[in-house]
Amino acid sequence: MAFWIGKASAALASLMHAAALESLTMNEVYRWAHGIDDSAPERILTAHPGAAEGWLGPIREIRKPGKTADSIRMTVTRALSWLADPAVAGATAPGPGEGFDIAEFVSGPNTLYMIGTGREEASIAPLFRAFAEYVHSGAALVGSVQPHGRLDPPTLMALDEVTQICPVPLPLWMADSAGKGILIVAVCHGLAQLEARWNDSGARAIWDTAGIKVVLGGVSDADTLDQLSQLCGEIELRTHGRTIGHDGRRARTVTYQPVRVLPPELLRTLPEWRALILRTNLSPVVVRLRMAWSRHDYRRARRTGGIPARRMPPAAARRTNEPEPALEPGDALSPSEPTPTWTPPPPQIGGQDPPARPRRPWEPPADPGDRK
Repeated sequence: MAFWIGKASAALASLMHAAALESLTMNEVYRWAHGIDDSAPERILTAHPGAAEGWLGPIREIRKPGKTADSIRMTVTRALSWLADPAVAGATAPGPGEGFDIAEFVSGPNTLYMIGTGREEASIAPLFRAFAEYVHSGAALVGSVQPHGRLDPPTLMALDEVTQICPVPLPLWMADSAGKGILIVAVCHGLAQLEARWNDSGARAIWDTAGIKVVLGGVSDADTLDQLSQLCGEIELRTHGRTIGHDGRRARTVTYQPVRVLPPELLRTLPEWRALILRTNLSPVVVRLRMAWSRHDYRRARRTGGIPARRMPPAAARRTNEPEPALEPGDALSPSEPTPTWTPPPPQIGGQDPPARPRRPWEPPADPGDRK
């Protein structure tokens, strides 16, 4: 399959080069690919002074009779099938000065939505992939000429159903996009989808290079659940017991048993609006999710027309157990506001155990006599 894709890409690039030399649209490329006035690109590449050398070869190859040329032409026409829709064809043929400027797009607070059907064989999929790769490569090029060699602020590419409608080269993107100032958020239903699209090695590359993994409840694949459980690690759970010796005397015993921090069965049954977060080398954490429009800073920004800002307490204040009060509309941080202080806990009296900590939600219930 890779052979035919490579041959078709070379032929399509030659046809598009010929059309660009004469300021033609993709409609002409579509006609040439289907054999309508198919001698025009050869005449353009032969006579035009700006034609690049060596671009006639792929076009002449698809003009030859035989199964090889037929397969290449079929691959090219399939990649251009989205041009059969007049609305899509019109959207890809802008007038003078109406084209998409990638430098202007990534330099401002702009958003681009690409919405299509979820069918893998959808005719719009090749166009979506081509445009997504154009945005990614263009953003990387714009960031490379900035002072730090990367986009600042970064560009976010949120790829929902990435294995279906927009099968981009995700393993390559995930490896180096962060260093270019491009943040990738790829959403899929499981590792099986990644393996089906990019085979086992590609799926492992995507999984390993994802700096933050967000896992929702409802995962039913046993291998995936066990892998996630292993990544969360183990803890030593202390249990107390009592034994009776040969002399009839009772003794208290303390044992430590290794248990999973997050067992697979508990991960599968995560409640709604809860998610497991795995980030680089940090400990796993289960968080509560909420919609952005339900946040107080977002609502305040909608009312005031400003940018949402979060009040960050000083480092000492973050060590207290008291929750930080939420800002109300009109509140502001005052330079004269006193800095909260942290009072250290009283020293422990010798021989006493430290105070018990609350049981984590993923830990199994302990014995009544066990201090958690």
